[in-house]
Amino acid sequence: MFDCIYLHIGLDKTGSKAIQFACCENAQTLLQAGIFYPVTPDTVWHAEFASFFHDNPKKYDYNRAIGRSEKALAVIESEDLKFIQNLEQKIGQTHAEKMVLSYEGFAALDEATLIKIKQYLSGISKKVKVILYCREPVSYACSAVSQRAMSMIPLWESVPLQFYKYICEKFIAIFGQDNMIVRNFSKNSLVEGDVRVDFFKQIGFDLTKYKETLLTESGENRALSSEAILIAQALRRRCLQEKIPEAEFSWRYTPILKKIKGNVHQLTFEQQAQVRLQAQEQIDYLYKFFSIDFSENTLLQNAVTLPFFSNIFADSMADIICNPVKFTAPLIPEVKTEAELACKPFLGSSLCLKPILTVKSNQKFILPVEIKNQSDFHWLSNGLNPICLSYHWQHDSGEMVTFEGLRTSFSRLGIRSFESLKAQMDIISPFKTGRYELTLTLVKEGICWFETHGFNACKLKIEVE
Repeated sequence: MFDCIYLHIGLDKTGSKAIQFACCENAQTLLQAGIFYPVTPDTVWHAEFASFFHDNPKKYDYNRAIGRSEKALAVIESEDLKFIQNLEQKIGQTHAEKMVLSYEGFAALDEATLIKIKQYLSGISKKVKVILYCREPVSYACSAVSQRAMSMIPLWESVPLQFYKYICEKFIAIFGQDNMIVRNFSKNSLVEGDVRVDFFKQIGFDLTKYKETLLTESGENRALSSEAILIAQALRRRCLQEKIPEAEFSWRYTPILKKIKGNVHQLTFEQQAQVRLQAQEQIDYLYKFFSIDFSENTLLQNAVTLPFFSNIFADSMADIICNPVKFTAPLIPEVKTEAELACKPFLGSSLCLKPILTVKSNQKFILPVEIKNQSDFHWLSNGLNPICLSYHWQHDSGEMVTFEGLRTSFSRLGIRSFESLKAQMDIISPFKTGRYELTLTLVKEGICWFETHGFNACKLKIEVE
């Protein structure tokens, strides 16, 4: 029996991914402190947990998003039961006083499902507390527009809002107001200005006591630039004509859009005013019942900085992205680094700390890796040609399916010579099912892939379902 279970209903754009990365990365350290964070081979969150209690798992948002709802109901229920049984087995093996469950989709669950979850959790814990972070509405809307652009959703068809009042009242009705921990997601309100540090404090984890705790930057979710958003809209227009699914749009173009530099996206004065007007009820509610004050953000942002180019240019860029130009010879002489000119190899290796055998198609997941630098020079993750973690997907037939994998920044300091570093790699599985080989490697942007210069890249055989 746990003393307390913390249910983190991670609302989007409030550092939920960063919290989940930090908990997963420090699962053993948390356990030493008496806090159990269940870790699954595929993901760092607990989306599957709610599916077991849902009246109709086929309509559960997570199952629909990953294509699981296409399976027979009996198959889904069998898989859910297996998940719960594995969780209970792990619970039976731990002597922790607390447990943490985290997933963004918990907020969308109906009351009937939440009642079942509370009944279940109350049977294994003396107390159940709910944690959520609330973001100032204009700040949230600006970030949500970036997410909509990457998800093939119209940017301003409806005002991007979080209905904090409805969410809080729903959870209060089930778990009680005394068991609600509602925090202001702003640097001035968070402990040390970091949502991960703040979350650890809320669950009673003393960071000063456990010096080995890691807080890497791999969970950061950067917003798109104004220029990238403009190009994303042009891509969306093309994909609607070609009837490309939303999931495939994100898989195809998000890695490219995130690389497009430019101005920080801002809302117009009219959009900001519209958000505040429609969000006033939420603002008043949070201040009245949880003393959350968004007044520090009440001033309108500076005038909007327009993108460097027009819609016509964005359409042209979308054409190039969809139909890349192939040259038979380089137009510009290749510039090599001093290390390459001296034929210095990138000696080292990658190791997957928790290999997986299967993964869902077109699914974003995390793999914990350890990277060793056995070269006599440092691998820098900043500058004009930063080094990033990345990967390739190759079909069993030998066809290269994804060569330019997502980039994951691992540390501002890079990896020093003859040292190693642990990190969480962001990966998206292929869109089509089949058997693949996944190569976990590094890339020096604009220069070379490490495995072509002496690096021993980890290779995994994975079934994509």
